[in-house]
Amino acid sequence: DGDAFLIAQQAADIAGITLESTCTTHPTDSDALRQLRDALAGEKKIKNHLIRGMVSMQFGYDLRIPGLEAKGSYPEVIVKKNRQQLFSVEPASGMLRPTFEGWAMIETGYRVYIDNFVPQGDILAPGVVEADPAIREGDEVLVIGDKAMATGKAAMSADEMVRSHRGVAVRVRKVKKLDGE
Repeated sequence: DGDAFLIAQQAADIAGITLESTCTTHPTDSDALRQLRDALAGEKKIKNHLIRGMVSMQFGYDLRIPGLEAKGSYPEVIVKKNRQQLFSVEPASGMLRPTFEGWAMIETGYRVYIDNFVPQGDILAPGVVEADPAIREGDEVLVIGDKAMATGKAAMSADEMVRSHRGVAVRVRKVKKLDGE
């Protein structure tokens, strides 16, 4: 519709974006859809921005890594860079689950520090030494200790992890022993 296009054009001008109109008849006509498909051919950069936005929203970190690729279709989506998996998408929540390599890209936040042990399952609160205050129950976290690292999901808030004397603090997904152990 003409009014909708004018509004979109005004918003695009403010944002510094160039709009390209591919519709000369009805938006769902085969000719209009073909023109749209042709205009979008080769435009894959949006995925990098989508991933960057998801990381920013979920972890509060501006991930400025070029060349990220989202592979698969929802809910089986993984994010890679040069064939190295960095994230997967949790089907139930749609949230990102970083691998150890993905956590290496997120330089700060959502860390849980543990005593000098290798987790053999979930991490209990008495084993937690320190936790990022931003952590809430259900957040993805990176667990760091002298002997191992782990990825998992917070089962309680950061304050509870540090103050509690019992209970599961982190539901561990994967453990990685550190060199020398």
